[in-house]
Amino acid sequence: MSVIREIQIIIDNEPPTKGEFSIEVEQVEISSFGSDPDPNWTFIDTHGHFHAYTADMKLPTLDERAEWHEYFEPDEETGETGYTTLHLHCRICDEEIRPGRIDRGGYRRFAAGRTSWTVRVNGEGALRDKKSVRIIHSDQMHFGIGEVVEVFDDHGRRALVISGVSELAQRKAPARIGG
Repeated sequence: MSVIREIQIIIDNEPPTKGEFSIEVEQVEISSFGSDPDPNWTFIDTHGHFHAYTADMKLPTLDERAEWHEYFEPDEETGETGYTTLHLHCRICDEEIRPGRIDRGGYRRFAAGRTSWTVRVNGEGALRDKKSVRIIHSDQMHFGIGEVVEVFDDHGRRALVISGVSELAQRKAPARIGG
């Protein structure tokens, strides 16, 4: 979790005030045990037709065909009666082609998952009030919608904890803060 104290926060277009901003990004594990297209794969079929992946990993010279395989009896657990396999064929001569793939084996990596954020700031509000929140940091502005989850007294001033209920968007901060 990252916490930034003494940061400029604007609630519901009130004048900017100093507050505390916290953000936490969950890490989600992504595991793979399959294969990926081989970007270096090229192939010339028996009729001299060239095949390869494009830069965006498409196969423009091949058509995909589905083949249905029926079970002798429906699956007892799922009730399924068969399955489909996909085959790729040259669009000119119909030869079946098996594009190159890279076996990734098993690997683990992590990606950004759910983001949660809160601000703690002096201000007015009641529990469950929705608030427009802007957080100014350097030349960046984060903004979103939050809900008041805590109201308390902070040395004689009313203070709020606002928890994000929307995505926390980001853009370049305007030259003039406020309106």
